[in-house]
Amino acid sequence: MSKYARTGLPCPKCGSSDSMALYQDHGGYCFSNCGYVSQSHLDGNSTQTYHKSRVRGSMYTPEEIEQYGLADLSHRGIKPETAKRFGIRQAVRPEDGQPDKQAIFFPSGVDGGWKRKNALKKRDMEIVGDYAGLFGQSVFTRGGKFAIITEGEEDALAVWQAFHDRGKDYTVLSLPNGAGCGGVEKREAWDFITSFEGILLLFDNDEQGREGVEKFADLYSTEVNIKVGEWPEGISDANDALKQGKQGEIYKAVSRAKDYQPELVIPGSEISLDMVSEPIKRGHDLRRFPEFSRKIGGIRDGELTTVMAPPGVGKSTWVAEIGYELIKHTDEKVAWLFLEEDLKKAAQRLIAIDNDVPLPRYRLDTGIVPQDKIKESYDALINNGRTWFISLGAAGRINVDRLLHLLRYYRSQGVTRFIFDHISIVFSHDDRDNERKLIDNVLSEVAAFCAATGSHVIMVAHIKRFDQKVYVKDELHDAKWLYIDPAMARGSGSFEQLSFNIVAIEPEQTEDETKGRMRLNVKKSREWGFTGAADVLRMNPSTGRLEAEQMEYDY
Repeated sequence: MSKYARTGLPCPKCGSSDSMALYQDHGGYCFSNCGYVSQSHLDGNSTQTYHKSRVRGSMYTPEEIEQYGLADLSHRGIKPETAKRFGIRQAVRPEDGQPDKQAIFFPSGVDGGWKRKNALKKRDMEIVGDYAGLFGQSVFTRGGKFAIITEGEEDALAVWQAFHDRGKDYTVLSLPNGAGCGGVEKREAWDFITSFEGILLLFDNDEQGREGVEKFADLYSTEVNIKVGEWPEGISDANDALKQGKQGEIYKAVSRAKDYQPELVIPGSEISLDMVSEPIKRGHDLRRFPEFSRKIGGIRDGELTTVMAPPGVGKSTWVAEIGYELIKHTDEKVAWLFLEEDLKKAAQRLIAIDNDVPLPRYRLDTGIVPQDKIKESYDALINNGRTWFISLGAAGRINVDRLLHLLRYYRSQGVTRFIFDHISIVFSHDDRDNERKLIDNVLSEVAAFCAATGSHVIMVAHIKRFDQKVYVKDELHDAKWLYIDPAMARGSGSFEQLSFNIVAIEPEQTEDETKGRMRLNVKKSREWGFTGAADVLRMNPSTGRLEAEQMEYDY
């Protein structure tokens, strides 16, 4: 290592009184960063000087770095022989001649460039000279069975050292620019990587590391066989394992590495016999609507159910009956979003259902239900720790991001069942094209939310205005029903694509155009495949409840 002969000298270029240092063997340098270098033979008082151009504004040159001694990487658990094998250099502090922890140099894979790192400040680094290829590429020969590639230089040193201690000299390299994988596509790296039969990736145990594996594989999976090593919980990377004294985890990560496959690719061998032998479980069966429940397999985890109906047929009454049963007869937590009712009216609807009284009558005169019965229903259905409401306030609207935030919050509170009546008012209808995009977005997010959290969302969707109403004759029920197609959903075709279940509420055609019965018609049942006419419902005027007709269906 070069030693200082004299320090604290004046600089003839910038005029600093004490920033110049002279070396015993190759001149001097001004640490004021003015770019002045003195080439001196220290022959008495004679000194020849010249100005050497700096690379990329650095205070170092590749030629100077070559003269530095080996780096001290003991703080990383790296032995001197490992630093020597890879040619790691380190500058010295001018004030005392001690190793400078802010100036540790890792050689480029090719072309003689260097990367300076600061052991005291992680993100402080710079490139000196032409830095190309992979770290370690200049140390090992091309070709062979496999090479190990890590995310960082210190990790590569740790892996090589671990196996060298066992008498093995594996080819271990590092990405030039971390998990972003920048630079590996260049010719210097490409030719070297593809000279091996296989590459074993040992990237960091974090999201960036996993993304780095995907990026690398996108480039090289068709060129070389790729294996991926994994770290156990508590170990972030190879150098972390070394510093913790857990070299054994490095051996395990290499020996147990698995063939790369994209996260979403699952070979059939990973599907167990038990998995295909176990029947699909039904959800909660709705006792009030047995045929509808049979067709969709009950209210199951992880599904989005869309309810389609024209205005004024009783869809709010029907979904309220479902919510009531989920609260009354399950242990699930339920969140209600009634966009056309305020909080008071939504809560009163539950009280009315529980006491078999028509909702309009109860709202006009709550005295038709004794106070003790109201209290009993209130405790069982509202003040029970399982029922939640979503209140939109005076605005009566909510944007998509806010809606999704509420879903995630309620799920964190244990809510697994959600009822939206209706979803259309979430969006502004001023711009139909924008409305369609917004609905596509929210349905995609809600469907993903259901799948990821095991929640079930029941969502009411309005249909488009009819240009001409079409009625379908039903001999079994001696009726004609309004024809509703999933494509009629207002705003987007995503309802049909993303919903697990779609049920149309079809009103009956009556001669005097008064409200008659309505029919539940399952248009889609992704999991069970049972579609078609389900329950026929009639409003009981004395109770305000929807009741299903008892019918024998021809399956």
